[in-house]
Parts: sequence; C-alpha cells; structure tokens
Amino acid sequence: MGAQATFGTMDRGRIVHGVQFLGIYERESGRTSQALLYMLGRRHNERLSTMTMVGVGDVRLGQSESDAGLLVNHSTFYDLGRDRVAGLEINYKSHRDGGVALIPQFHAPLADKVNVQLGAGVDRQRGSRPGRSAGCG
Repeated sequence: MGAQATFGTMDRGRIVHGVQFLGIYERESGRTSQALLYMLGRRHNERLSTMTMVGVGDVRLGQSESDAGLLVNHSTFYDLGRDRVAGLEINYKSHRDGGVALIPQFHAPLADKVNVQLGAGVDRQRGSRPGRSAGCG
C-alpha cells in the first residue's frame, strides 16, 4: 500500500517535489515494514525528465535507527512521442540485505485512459548472484 503527496512546484513548473510512504507486507515471511521517501522530479526539456527518490526503508516498530536502510531510486525518462516513453530505473538499498537493480522500461497507452508500464532488468542483492527483475504496472 502506498500514499503520495506533492508539496508543489519550482522553476516555473519544471520541478516538482513531495513524499511517498509505502507499507509493505511480505507474503513469504509475514513481515511488515515501511518506507518513507522524498521525491524530486524535473522536466529538463520537452523530451527528457528525471525522478529521484531518497529515504529510509525497512523501518519496523521497535527497530533501532541503525537497522533502517537508505533507499535511493533514480529514473531517467525520454519521451519517444505519441505517449510512448523509454526509461532507465536504478534502485539502491543499503544495509546487510541491500543491493542494486537496473531496470530499463517502456511506457505506452494500452487503451483510452489506460497506460501500461513494462520493465525488465537485472537485480543483485548483497551476498547473492545477479538475477532477473521484471515488472508491469
């Protein structure tokens, strides 16, 4: 479950910033955790934009601050035209179970008022071999 709020814009509307909260339930372990991220997005020109999110993740009740990990998510998007966008998402999570993921992605309209986002890339968690990562939204 997630919630997002925008604080406003800067630089004549080219920059937007806000926060995102995620409540995460892991089905396999039954554990829950939360993540809180600050978001900063910028439209550099008519085709190029970026979104960067930085915050803390894996936060649990009764947990010490040193156990919470740093989360960094950066995406660069290029507008291909006709509502089609190519992007590259880079995710980093610190701490003992952290890692890095690189996910190229493609966004396109599927139907009237319905868009699809597809991504497939590589994910390497600390202490393990690189694996595949894919998603659709």
